[in-house]
Amino acid sequence: HELDRKSLAQVVADSRTRSPNENYYWELGRKNPQWALRQANWKLYARAKESVRPNGVTELSDADRKRFLVNLVEDPGETRNWAKEHPKELERLEKLAVEYQNGLARSLK
Repeated sequence: HELDRKSLAQVVADSRTRSPNENYYWELGRKNPQWALRQANWKLYARAKESVRPNGVTELSDADRKRFLVNLVEDPGETRNWAKEHPKELERLEKLAVEYQNGLARSLK
C-alpha cells in the first residue's frame, strides 16, 4: 500500500461523512513504532507505549500492549482484546499492516 493522499478532513469535520478509505492505518514513532489498523468492524493496535484508558476501563496489560484486537460493533469502548477468540482476523490484519508498513517505507525513501 502506498500513501494515497486522500484527505480525511471532511470525515473529521462531520462524523456522518463516509471515509474515502476502506482501511485506515496509523503509525507513531520511528523505531519500533506503535500502530493501529482499522478495517470495517475490526481494529488492531500494536506496540502501545502507554495504557491510558477511560475511567472505569482496566489498563492494558503488557500482552495487550503488544497486540489488541477490537470488534468495534460488539465492543465500541474497546475494553476487551478479541485476539484469542479471533486468531484468523488477527493474522489477516497483521498481514495487512505489514503491507502498509512496507508501502510507507517505500514512499519515504
